[in-house]
Amino acid sequence: MASIDRLKSHLLVMPIGSMDHSKVSRLFSLVREVMEETERPQRGALPLLCDWTLHTKLDRKGARDTINQIQSHFTAEIERGERIGTDDNAEHILEAIGFRTVGDELKAFFRRHNCRNTIIGGPLEPLIVAHLFDDLRDKPLLRPEEDVEKAIKEATTRFVFAKIAIVHDPQHARFGRYAVQCDIKQPNGLPDITLLKGMHVF
Repeated sequence: MASIDRLKSHLLVMPIGSMDHSKVSRLFSLVREVMEETERPQRGALPLLCDWTLHTKLDRKGARDTINQIQSHFTAEIERGERIGTDDNAEHILEAIGFRTVGDELKAFFRRHNCRNTIIGGPLEPLIVAHLFDDLRDKPLLRPEEDVEKAIKEATTRFVFAKIAIVHDPQHARFGRYAVQCDIKQPNGLPDITLLKGMHVF
């Protein structure tokens, strides 16, 4: 059976019974297969999320591109005189990793491939997003260590985003509250910075 047919079959069974990790993991695995077979180039955060779910850590091109995008945004904001830890800047991180767009990107993907959307836009969507980001907990996006060391040594930038990770906020319920943590290194002996931004799934 072709990947697209397996995906369509899976979408039919996803609403049956309770939503669980295995259903959500299977969904993103099948979406990834279909994208690799039919969509070049791949755009948006959905390819990153599909790849991210399969690894305990990710430092390949998609991760590097996302980190570079976030760093470029922060650099531009600081050059305009903004502080690094503002809510607007933190929101940019959530958008870059797909937290704000995953539902819309899945709907668009289903439309492109004539898949019946049985899960996005209704009560199942927040459960799927919650299971997705629960799966991504403690699976960091990394800038390769040699790139970080080179940038720090040469002081080619004011700061270097070295790691982005989804972490659980222990003060809230298991599904519903996460945080995105960014580890930022600075050259010239300046202290490292850690940014933490809450993520409300529902």
